[in-house]
Amino acid sequence: MINGLRIKKFQSHEDSYFRFSPFVNIIQGLSTVGKSAVLRSKRLLIDNRPSGGKFFSNFAGPKGETEVEFELDNGSVKITKDIRINKVGKKEVKATHYFLKTKEGEFTFTGIGESVPDQVSNLLNMSELNFQRQFDVPFLISSSTSSGEIARTINRITK
Repeated sequence: MINGLRIKKFQSHEDSYFRFSPFVNIIQGLSTVGKSAVLRSKRLLIDNRPSGGKFFSNFAGPKGETEVEFELDNGSVKITKDIRINKVGKKEVKATHYFLKTKEGEFTFTGIGESVPDQVSNLLNMSELNFQRQFDVPFLISSSTSSGEIARTINRITK
């Protein structure tokens, strides 16, 4: 379970920390305050997306680092991306690093491209089912969902 989320130098977040309850959490606020950036940062950590430097904050400067970290019951997972502004003024990702803290120890993964290390995926154990997006259907199992889709979803959740 996610206990906390830290976002540093990502979109509108210079250094933000969110503490979560063990039940349902809702992020709400006025337009342009960073709600979508919270969801995008979650996707960055879980899926290593979006790729490229488009969504990275100017807080990182011309040579900086952005980071997103989940505090979990069983440890923590952090991704950092080294951001640089190239000669034509476009933001680029120069390096990606994952840091895991578990009861077994601390681990670092560097230079993984756009993939996510299996150890990270296993520790997080999350998918798109764990987060509701702005325009998603309100309920996972709705009247328009087929029994086959319900079974596939349950199998995905329970592995």
